[in-house]
Amino acid sequence: MDSITVKAYAKVNMSLAVKEKLPDGYHGIETLFRGISLWDTLVLTKNNRGMELHCDAPREWGLPEGRENLAWQAAELLRSAYPKEISGVKMQLHKAIPLDAGLGGGSADAAAVLLGLDRLFALKLDEENLGRFAAQLGSDVSFCLHALAAVGHGRGDELMLIPPGAPLWVLLIKPSFGLSAKDVYACWDGCNDETACAGEGATVCAEEASACAGDEASGCAGDGKLAHLLAGLQGDNPARIWENMFNDLEESAFRLEGRLRAYRQWVEEAMLGLAGDREGKVLTQVGKIMLCGSGSTLAAFFAKEGHARLLEKKLRETMSQAPEGESPQLFLARTLTPADLAERFA
Repeated sequence: MDSITVKAYAKVNMSLAVKEKLPDGYHGIETLFRGISLWDTLVLTKNNRGMELHCDAPREWGLPEGRENLAWQAAELLRSAYPKEISGVKMQLHKAIPLDAGLGGGSADAAAVLLGLDRLFALKLDEENLGRFAAQLGSDVSFCLHALAAVGHGRGDELMLIPPGAPLWVLLIKPSFGLSAKDVYACWDGCNDETACAGEGATVCAEEASACAGDEASGCAGDGKLAHLLAGLQGDNPARIWENMFNDLEESAFRLEGRLRAYRQWVEEAMLGLAGDREGKVLTQVGKIMLCGSGSTLAAFFAKEGHARLLEKKLRETMSQAPEGESPQLFLARTLTPADLAERFA
């Protein structure tokens, strides 16, 4: 075998609780990861000329093609560990997952490279060794190796795999702008430690600290809902799922980028119309809107494909009412199943 094609699946966080900082300076988290049916495609080919990476992402995305790209770093990491087996590789990256979106696109690409090169060069690495390489590349890479469903701790790389439950449908709304995870976490720090506000994001961080001291404090920390969320997933109880989903970073992201509030309002109004109740009494029975990771993508979760497609139709019909006259990207996906993972390689 001289070439292999691998799907690099995006992820969403159905819950995200931010914990204390770890010794390495990263925030500890407790999160429920789900893989979704939005993916980049990597074609990996044996290459005696060393390392090559070619990307077909739109130029305006600003995707790096050299050593700054996580796919390159993953290939270089394995090549350094197995120089006799891997003389070189040509990587063609077909990009579909948007950047700076909270969907783990770079991490997904890195995981796909690890999995693909393992097969292409017959390294026969077990899960423990693959996980060791993944942890060196980034917080979400470990989950993206599995890409089905897991609870993550530590930096997100300590995983407890869980049954995925019934598939859920997800409509992703990606604004034209992205968000820096570093800045969003700096704002979250402002909720909990005013001395953490230094350098980038300091002004917004100070505002966040003030807001979190008042009535909005409940939006600044998770509230132990994960167990109820897992029970809802295993019991196929959508109302219980929506009620217990949360993202500690959401309020911080909204303060960093005020347009996100307007985006959420636009989507909520469309969902209320979908639910047939302008007062929102049945909104939680229909679905749940939540920020993906540290943003900037908003995700609307549904148990029924029909509801997701109706919301997509409604948003496309009202695109002229999108905030700031923007034209956000819309992606319809569902959470992954074991059958999707069986079709990961070609």
